[in-house]
Amino acid sequence: FAVGPNHVYWVAGPHHLATLTGQTWQMVAVPFPTTLRALAIHPQTGDLWVGGGDSTGSLAHYDGTSWQSTTAIHEPITALVIDQTGGLWVGTWDGGVYHQPASATEPNSTWTQYRTDTGLASNLVFNAAVDDGGVCLCGDLADDVHVFQETRAVFGLQRFCVGSVVGLKD
Repeated sequence: FAVGPNHVYWVAGPHHLATLTGQTWQMVAVPFPTTLRALAIHPQTGDLWVGGGDSTGSLAHYDGTSWQSTTAIHEPITALVIDQTGGLWVGTWDGGVYHQPASATEPNSTWTQYRTDTGLASNLVFNAAVDDGGVCLCGDLADDVHVFQETRAVFGLQRFCVGSVVGLKD
């Protein structure tokens, strides 16, 4: 579920995508046949990103008129979020986190991937959110939250365990 500018609502099911404008629902055809798992809407433009996949990743961008797919992400997509600059953050099943800055002009270029070999505790990322300051938080299977902050066009990775923050024990 996602809400865009002017109260345009989007809802995704495993194989369906619908939008509600005013009081009218409209089904929208998705450009790939696999399971939908994530939606993100650009807060200023209303552009929609959808992601999913069964054994490989499926990611597409909808500008309100046409779809453009990317083949840059090979793992099923589990989470999508757009930061305040318009950059796209993608959580995946076994591929970690991908980031594409807003300055990217091609859907298959300028992706940065963060995995266990670059500091993540797990490559199984299930959710993502961005705060008002542009900080991206991604939760993984290892109960860790990864914090990505943009500093002079270089992203720093911080990691902390949810249990240690809130005092939970295994």
